[in-house]
Amino acid sequence: MDNKPTINRLVKTIAQRHGINPALVRAIVSVESAGDTWASRFEPGWRWYLNPKKWARFTRRSKATEVVHQATSWGLMQIMGTVAREEGYTGSLPALCIPERGLEYGCRKLRKLIKKHDTLSQALSAWNTGRPNTKVGKKYAEKVIERMDGWIER
Repeated sequence: MDNKPTINRLVKTIAQRHGINPALVRAIVSVESAGDTWASRFEPGWRWYLNPKKWARFTRRSKATEVVHQATSWGLMQIMGTVAREEGYTGSLPALCIPERGLEYGCRKLRKLIKKHDTLSQALSAWNTGRPNTKVGKKYAEKVIERMDGWIER
């Protein structure tokens, strides 16, 4: 991870504030971005947007830029722009690459998914695919849980 000690401290602080095991967040970071704070990925098949016209006006960007940014995953946890908006983020979406911001909004969403679903595996599948029981999501969940076991409070 970039600046590993600092990132690990941030992960621990923010995860604990949201009642999440820091080892889980570290594992998600490892799988999603390999610790690259500036990771971003455009998802061309993305179809779920939160009022891009309104957000474009608010952030003084074009609607097309807001659409692309909402369809992009950002930062350590690779939180989707739309999801960050749903969680109350009002800033420029590329700024989710700032570790404190991306971790905060990622942990907010993760906490909701953990509370909503019966198992951690379902919550992680929903994090990855938007649904709790997809084949791809289950493989993702297995990978995260395997990594998490390696991160348990070292």
